[in-house]
Amino acid sequence: TIYVSATLSQSAISLGNLSAAAVASGSETITVSTNSPTGYATTIIEDGNLRSGADDINDVADSSVTAGSEEYGVITSGVAGQMNSTDTAITGVAQNVAASSTPVLSEQTTLAYKAAVSSATVYGYYSHQVTFTTTANY
Repeated sequence: TIYVSATLSQSAISLGNLSAAAVASGSETITVSTNSPTGYATTIIEDGNLRSGADDINDVADSSVTAGSEEYGVITSGVAGQMNSTDTAITGVAQNVAASSTPVLSEQTTLAYKAAVSSATVYGYYSHQVTFTTTANY
């Protein structure tokens, strides 16, 4: 019988108070175990942009969240990370954030969420929800 287990280190991330002078970040870790001979894949999908009412923070478009620019994205780290090299926009289409082509035991991938604002960004409490799905490869 093939099994897959995935856990998150926390269920909510706080980026704190955003400032045009610095990039804010927060992270969580996904831990996956599976005995599937062909490994697993974990995807992420959002319910909409990071937002406060009708205002939102732009998705990162240039591969790097930069202080002073209104941008939001995620970068992964770990051997299974699929976004290890650049800050990447989270979208409404599922994207791979972690994957392996072999069985794994407690393999960890860290996701660092990054946000920056400009002087024109409207003040507010910004949030959104992301959903992770982990499946064994068959």
